[in-house]
Amino acid sequence: MKSKFLKKLCVYAISASMVLPASAPVLAATTTSVVRDYSFNLLEMNYTNAVLYEGDSLQLRTTHPASKINKLPGRLTWISSNPKIVSVSSSGKITAKKTTTTGAFRPSKAFSVITLKKGNVEIAKCAVDVMPRLQFSTKTRTAKKGTTLKVFLPDAAISSSSSNSKVVKNMCNTCYADSRGNHYLKLKCQKKGTATITFQVYPKNTNKKVYVSKKIFRFKITVK
Repeated sequence: MKSKFLKKLCVYAISASMVLPASAPVLAATTTSVVRDYSFNLLEMNYTNAVLYEGDSLQLRTTHPASKINKLPGRLTWISSNPKIVSVSSSGKITAKKTTTTGAFRPSKAFSVITLKKGNVEIAKCAVDVMPRLQFSTKTRTAKKGTTLKVFLPDAAISSSSSNSKVVKNMCNTCYADSRGNHYLKLKCQKKGTATITFQVYPKNTNKKVYVSKKIFRFKITVK
């Protein structure tokens, strides 16, 4: 009965948390820039949307042909709508700087739009969400044979595994969630030895035009 309950809890944790943010960055309704005889689709960027954690970087580039861009006067410039949130270099490399805070000083995601211009003409855009930096300091753990460890995670995990399930058995291939929304792993230490636990935070993404920063964490457990 307990096993069935844990399985249900595991399924609840992944189904409730493993989705892209409900307010994921979305570009404005206007997606075309028109100048003279040329029309520029503003979605012509290698990524039109991005979800980054604080400190992450990503290289952006337009997918417009150079022959078309070169017909416009002026020089190429990259602009961030909020450089305090996301900075951008002259070559299009963006860096997630920081998130915002709520009234209780709890970090929340922040938003910025990156625009590539040729002269005064906008030719491509990318909307960026910045998420709070993930903190996970666990590198090693030591436990006795027959015990079960509960390891709390910085966020919900889409996958988790043990390198040696005979030594340490991972009780759920994603993670569990308690009543307060905290996510954790349950690890059963079955015999003496060592095992490496690996987990990935944030969902897999199948949309090639949306970049989602992938965070993989590992830590070692020694069972004595």
